[in-house]
Amino acid sequence: MYYTIDGSEPTENSLRYNSPFEVKKSTKLKIKAFKKDLRSSYTTTLFLEKLESIDPRKLRTKLKNGLSYKYYEGIFRSVYDFSQEDPIQKGEVSNINIESRLRDEWIGFEFDGFINIPKNGVYNFEISANDGAQLLIDNKELFESDGRKSFSFTQKNDIILSKGLHKFTIRYFQCSDNIGLKALWSGPGFKKTEIDTSYLYHMVDQNGDVSNP
Repeated sequence: MYYTIDGSEPTENSLRYNSPFEVKKSTKLKIKAFKKDLRSSYTTTLFLEKLESIDPRKLRTKLKNGLSYKYYEGIFRSVYDFSQEDPIQKGEVSNINIESRLRDEWIGFEFDGFINIPKNGVYNFEISANDGAQLLIDNKELFESDGRKSFSFTQKNDIILSKGLHKFTIRYFQCSDNIGLKALWSGPGFKKTEIDTSYLYHMVDQNGDVSNP
């Protein structure tokens, strides 16, 4: 396989992929396979955007491990369906889970806070949700699914992140029948695993109450 990182079309004279390489800035990566006497493959294009971290000194409130959440009830078939609704309850969770729900059907959650990225590099985020979920990092959507499903739908995406804190939001909805939400990640030096609470933070005021980012 051959690739370019300047947006040009790969040829047999382009860089050849032999081993993993580091991407340090926002890049349009194009990849193409060539083999003698065979037609070349289609070009795969990836837009890799590096997002800068947040300086914690600019936050006017304290940080606490875990995420804040808002819980909703209603006829939701998309995370956008409860965007203008008032939550039934609010609180904090140590990790990404829906255990604080009051029922199993027609509900929504919004988890909000920050994720602490241990080092510069490319990270992969994966969410399995029934019925659907949306992931935003630094207010940029990585993926979103809507509609009622009979299975846990998995979505994943790569993103270049700098070391430090990044805004982190997951929105989830459940219609009926099967229910579930799982968030995984992988990155430089570690394989796919659940996101541990030690990497998650949310803001609280001087009294220790949840403060919106």
